[in-house]
Amino acid sequence: MADLESLSQSADALDELAAKLSARAGELRAAVEARDEAAARTRRYEALDAAQDVVSLLKNPSEQWADTLQNVALTGVVRQFQQWKVFDAIPAAPGSSISYEELAGRTGVQLQLLRMVKQEGVDRISHTPRSLNYLEGTHGADFHNTMYSLAVKAFAMLVEYFDKYGPREPEEQNHIPVTFAMGTPELTFWGHLERHPELIAPFMHSSAPSAARMPVTGVYDFGWVAEEAKKDPGGDRVLFNDVGGGTGHCIVAIQAENPAIPMERFMLQDQPHIIDQLKRDATESLRGVKMASLDFNKEAPEKGALIYYLRRIVHDYSDKLAVNILRNTVAAMAPDSRILIAEDVATNPPHPLTAMMDMLMLAVGGKERTLEDFEAVIKEAGLRITSVARSADSPMAVIECVKA
Repeated sequence: MADLESLSQSADALDELAAKLSARAGELRAAVEARDEAAARTRRYEALDAAQDVVSLLKNPSEQWADTLQNVALTGVVRQFQQWKVFDAIPAAPGSSISYEELAGRTGVQLQLLRMVKQEGVDRISHTPRSLNYLEGTHGADFHNTMYSLAVKAFAMLVEYFDKYGPREPEEQNHIPVTFAMGTPELTFWGHLERHPELIAPFMHSSAPSAARMPVTGVYDFGWVAEEAKKDPGGDRVLFNDVGGGTGHCIVAIQAENPAIPMERFMLQDQPHIIDQLKRDATESLRGVKMASLDFNKEAPEKGALIYYLRRIVHDYSDKLAVNILRNTVAAMAPDSRILIAEDVATNPPHPLTAMMDMLMLAVGGKERTLEDFEAVIKEAGLRITSVARSADSPMAVIECVKA
């Protein structure tokens, strides 16, 4: 009887959630018809959340736990099929399929182990939109490979990790969950990748979609920097220093939106091997940009720039190390310099995707932060926040800071 009463309450709540989902579907349709890509992305996420609320209401705790175990098993199966190149052996053309026997022959995998993909009839299988995402060389394949090789193994060893180090966040660059799980806790995350160069390309490739989700332009208004450039057209002061800027794609995007800022007034600083590679490549899109090597954990960037831009840097590190990086940057600031921190800003409570990202960052010794968390780190580094510019369709924000 208690179960029926519970189902009755669920049915009542379901009406409300169904109405909410229907409303979200209407908003998504309107955004698509208006050709508003930013709004469509936001409405899509809202519709997903509403649909998930429906599923969560109807599934009892045992069923939800079964889903968790199923996802763990699926993660292992997908990674193994990638290793065996099963997905690549299935014809990708629409409407095509392959028999289990033929697939076993192509891959050398026992037939009984292959009965885990979409079946056509009694003995044939074909791709689904999801499995196409695991073809070798795709973002999906590289992302899954990276997550399995690093994060999933780290998650599986969290109990042992915290037994050894205690119930607290990692503070240093080494002795972090991912390197602990690999049996080399003395290494940093990047040190681990250097020992396993086969992981570097998939890691960088898999990071592209999440980086693309964080817009470079359209969030913070760099127009005032362009005005500064116009006031001093022959000057050589660095107006924008991209600290840890990697390939320089942010500089290219920001300069394209603000052409009044000459390329010669931009600077890119990163690890020596990155800068050396950029100089060897002589990328035309970065012509004129000043470049210099930097370990921002140990030294200050070029002194006196107007803007120091740290994008997706702070979340890679613990509070202790983040404060150190910011202090190093403060040491380089002129009286009118500003630091821009471009990161996702978590809500409280966090969205499930943010919580997942926080777990991924924990594995490598970093963390996601709320605005209050950022304020604490920024204050300890000797800075104060002057503005927060938020993206309209993602958790990303640009936090502007000056010396306190």
